[in-house]
Amino acid sequence: MKSDSEVFYDPKVFYEVFSIEEEAIDLIKIEIRHYTKKQMAWFKNKIKNIEWIDLDEYDEDEVISKIIARIMEKS
Repeated sequence: MKSDSEVFYDPKVFYEVFSIEEEAIDLIKIEIRHYTKKQMAWFKNKIKNIEWIDLDEYDEDEVISKIIARIMEKS
């Protein structure tokens, strides 16, 4: 039986472990995207009067200004 240090330095074992870990990370990313899409669909169906702000489209100050303006409209 190989010791822990021998297994760690064995390139074949290292590659197998790294590949499995990389695949797991890719699968987790895919599942997170799927879950996010489900959440967005749920919000869009349940909350009709919501105004979505694309955070990629605006900088932080613009987003804050839009939120404050929306709150002031409701008041």
